[in-house]
Amino acid sequence: MAVEESSLFEVRGLFSGFFRDFFGKRRLVLRVGDEEVYLRVPKALKKQFAGVLEPGQEIVARGHEPHGSDGKRLVSQIGIPGQPGCLSCPIRVCAKKDCWRNGGKELFKALEARLEAAGLEGSVKLKAVDCLDHCKRGPNMEYAGETYHHCTPRDVDEIMAQFSD
Repeated sequence: MAVEESSLFEVRGLFSGFFRDFFGKRRLVLRVGDEEVYLRVPKALKKQFAGVLEPGQEIVARGHEPHGSDGKRLVSQIGIPGQPGCLSCPIRVCAKKDCWRNGGKELFKALEARLEAAGLEGSVKLKAVDCLDHCKRGPNMEYAGETYHHCTPRDVDEIMAQFSD
């Protein structure tokens, strides 16, 4: 199993809201000490949390910063300290023809069974998605901003270890 290059980050702070930055881009704003941290959030994640998070609520934002992105960090998970799991932990498994035929379907079923056995099916989303754009290195899956290649059901233990944080 191979991982695409990027740096992971975790920022813990008080939720201020979704505001526009200097360039007019909508960002998640966290107060960390005396500073405000602006983080990129995918539109779907913004919509999911727009009415859920309260200003002043402590949250943890996790994601990745692609190499060469000049500090542009992209959030893939939002969690609340002290609560198990996170508010948004999607595991995306490629269901495009080649990945699905080459073991993606078995990987999906193995992940589904392990999430259920661990009691995480309610807090961790598992999605079969159209394509993760790495067809020659499939089966592929993505979690927390990292793309995993050549995944098999044997890799499920390593993947699930990330949820014991």
